[in-house]
Amino acid sequence: MIKKDRLSVEHHLTRLSLKQQGQLRMKMDAINKQRQRTLMLLTDYKDELTPEQFQLLNEHLKAMELRELLCSTDETLKEIRNNESLAPKDRIRLIKETRDEHQIKLKTLQVNQSISTDTAFDSLLMDSIIQRENTEQVESKTGAKQAQVEVKTEQEQNKPLWSDGVHIPGIHPRRPESQPRVYIENQSFITAQNISIMIASPGTGKSSLCESILSNVLNNDCKHLGFYVDSEVERAVFFDCERDASLIDRSNDRMLKRAGVDEHHNKAIIVGLREVFAVSDKMQKIVDVIEFIKPQLILLDGVADLMSNTNSEDETNAVYNWMNQLCIKYEIAIITTLHPNKNTETARGWIGSEMLRRCEGVASVRENVDEVRTIKITKARDSGKPQVSFMWCKDTGTMISCDSPKTGVTKQPKIIDALTIYQLEQMKAGMCWMDEDKTIKKGWKFGEFETAVKQYLKEEHPGINAGTNHIGKFIKDMCLDNKHLLKDGKTPNTKYIIQMIDFENENQ
Repeated sequence: MIKKDRLSVEHHLTRLSLKQQGQLRMKMDAINKQRQRTLMLLTDYKDELTPEQFQLLNEHLKAMELRELLCSTDETLKEIRNNESLAPKDRIRLIKETRDEHQIKLKTLQVNQSISTDTAFDSLLMDSIIQRENTEQVESKTGAKQAQVEVKTEQEQNKPLWSDGVHIPGIHPRRPESQPRVYIENQSFITAQNISIMIASPGTGKSSLCESILSNVLNNDCKHLGFYVDSEVERAVFFDCERDASLIDRSNDRMLKRAGVDEHHNKAIIVGLREVFAVSDKMQKIVDVIEFIKPQLILLDGVADLMSNTNSEDETNAVYNWMNQLCIKYEIAIITTLHPNKNTETARGWIGSEMLRRCEGVASVRENVDEVRTIKITKARDSGKPQVSFMWCKDTGTMISCDSPKTGVTKQPKIIDALTIYQLEQMKAGMCWMDEDKTIKKGWKFGEFETAVKQYLKEEHPGINAGTNHIGKFIKDMCLDNKHLLKDGKTPNTKYIIQMIDFENENQ
């Protein structure tokens, strides 16, 4: 038995400590030994301990309880971090739950410690008013600490995780593969919850392409101009911002005719938005229709009509984000259209540049010299880049699929063949002066006439190749049979005199 003298008490008090080193097992053994030593001093030396020593021992017991809780939590966190079988997301969730549980246990422990002290310590403090005041101060501080713990715990629980609102492979569960919604020649053009774009000049048939896609929703076996709609698309809506109501009716007739059905039954509908003037009203009407019809695919012709300025960066971001929200919220795919810049296949405006950069798929529609239109995929994610062609059929009154022109440089027609007879007369009328009897007053030198023709074609017919060689051949063709041009004089003093055609006399 330990000898009970002042030296022995001091000796034991100097050995009260909690070391940080070692594994959990060593730490827990040290805590148990310290607890035994402290309880031994409180029981065997209670008559020799001063109030200060009683308070020291009591605080030491409390510290051991806190240390025991901390060691247990640290060991649990270590096991979670070292568990390689856990998915990253599960690991983050378990760590958060463990820390939250630790805060709750810590708060409970501190509350219990503040209202329940060692009996021997209480017996001493009850005889001293000063000690009671100290106890109240300790309890007040403990209560403040508890309140801080409660606030901290609530804040930690409400604080969003760093990984919320984004998708991180390896941390978040794997998303299902995006399924194609529309194909072009068996290659995916757009998948669910994405946006693709068709770039086409006015009159090249983009509305017919949209009609064809709708027809394929009604009847997967119909002729579809190279487009094929996945069977997951049960309903589709074509929002037309450009054509008037009568053209919308005719478009609906062609769609039904191509599909070989009499009614669309809200499975594939065309919505004319031309008579909805305000941009905000157009956008709200689109949302209203989507919420009622609940389509899996929408066609929007064209996105520029939802803007007041296609070169505005702010409007561009707003419109794209709006469409992206539609895709996510309603789980739809969106195919929209834009016109190209003049004489190019690049979408016009700031909106065009951003759509080309952000969209999943980009299709360019161009018209060839033989009136064949060609759809060429210029951008595709995880898919090929096919091209298909179609043309107008007078017999059926619709666009039909046809063979694509041969690859390589497209042969340009002669200028005289590219212009109609009336377009030629319009050009000549603007380049000459006439008396009432239609006699020409001015002759042209070759150089000045060449420059004038080139400038006219550039302004009025930008799609025609107005290179120097082509202009020279054009002037030569116009001189044949003196029908359009009359050469007067010899080189280098030759003058070219414009000849107008009198259609009234010719028709007689």
